[in-house]
Amino acid sequence: MEYVTEWMGTMQADVFDLLQQIIAYLPRLLSGVLLLVIGWLVARALRAIASNVIRGWDSLSQRLTIGRAVDAAKVRETSASVVGKVVYWMTILFFVAAAAQALDLPAFSSWLNRAILYLPQLISGALVIVLGIALGNWARTAIARGVKSVTAQQRLLLAGAAQAIIFVTMFVIGLDLIGVDTSVLVIVIGVAVGMFFGGGALAFGLGARTMVSNLIGARCAQRDCRVGDVIRIGTVEGRILQLNRSTVVLETGEGRATIPGKFFSEQSTQVLDGDLVRG
Repeated sequence: MEYVTEWMGTMQADVFDLLQQIIAYLPRLLSGVLLLVIGWLVARALRAIASNVIRGWDSLSQRLTIGRAVDAAKVRETSASVVGKVVYWMTILFFVAAAAQALDLPAFSSWLNRAILYLPQLISGALVIVLGIALGNWARTAIARGVKSVTAQQRLLLAGAAQAIIFVTMFVIGLDLIGVDTSVLVIVIGVAVGMFFGGGALAFGLGARTMVSNLIGARCAQRDCRVGDVIRIGTVEGRILQLNRSTVVLETGEGRATIPGKFFSEQSTQVLDGDLVRG
């Protein structure tokens, strides 16, 4: 009987201690819940304000922009939604950290504090990348519409190259701000750019070889012949009508023939009205 009485007394003491701890923790719990509710309300209000500001700014920018708008309303709504969500969750995260401190949760609070301290670094890098996308699109549009001294295909090529250079540069800067090691990425991009320009130079050299040969041969023809001469080059015989920069036009028995200039430097040219001239 004494054992039961002692056990009941111990149980009553434990329950009483538990109730005391719960009662003592209630203010912390209530303050944490209150902070979460306030944070939720503040986050909703800030999300609405940020979204409206972005919509107003985009509308003003669209009015000041000259040119055709492509899905402008959809773009404005998307950017406003993204900015609003970022502001909303940043505010929620801040109040959750405050609530964790109020609830005396040191491990969770320490992790949230580290996450909050990392947020500016993450946001700054993301903003740089987004800015790179916007600047790249703007440069592409400006070049595609503004440069008139080249062909349409060359304009598109220049516009795409400018967009790619701006985006890649801003992307690397953004990753570096976030804290990502970009040394390997920079090396890969450098190798890719070198291969691109090296391949372009090789293609240009191979493509320009024929053109250069024609220019040199036509120059030899202008030095050794003149308009009106009757010449034989290879199996073609005729009277010279034109000495152009890269070709020579002959009048043959079968009609006009245009001879590429390179033949005048690669083959012997015979002037039938006069002496044999070395090509």
